[in-house]
Amino acid sequence: MKEPKLVEILISVSFQRRGTKLYQHFEYGKQRYVHFMLDARYLLKKQFFEKLLEHSLNRDPECEYLERRDEEGQTILVYESTKKSLPESYYFKLVDFAPPFPGCQYCIHKRVEEDKIICAFKNNKVLKHELEHCSVFSQKRILKP
Repeated sequence: MKEPKLVEILISVSFQRRGTKLYQHFEYGKQRYVHFMLDARYLLKKQFFEKLLEHSLNRDPECEYLERRDEEGQTILVYESTKKSLPESYYFKLVDFAPPFPGCQYCIHKRVEEDKIICAFKNNKVLKHELEHCSVFSQKRILKP
């Protein structure tokens, strides 16, 4: 039987200036499990979004947020800035458990009532058996890393 995977993704944060614009790069490249972080069905996507908010320069009075760009291997936040010096580059890690497959066993929509498997997302549809792959899968918390 397949087990949940411990997923660790290293994110490099760097800064560049072009004119009055400041670019904050969150680089993750082509790491092994990065697809979990880019897929909205998994909790790592939500965790990455929360880290973007936490590490963004939005609270800095010298920076005004303009846009977010999602590119191959990185996410870039663009600001209009009056900062004289660039912030230091740094790293952080995203760590969580990811399910071995996107199925009922790890989904928040699964309910069991009177020995029947019910998908709450599909209007409480009764399933004959647990699915291993589902188009409406949404990961539930497996374990705390």
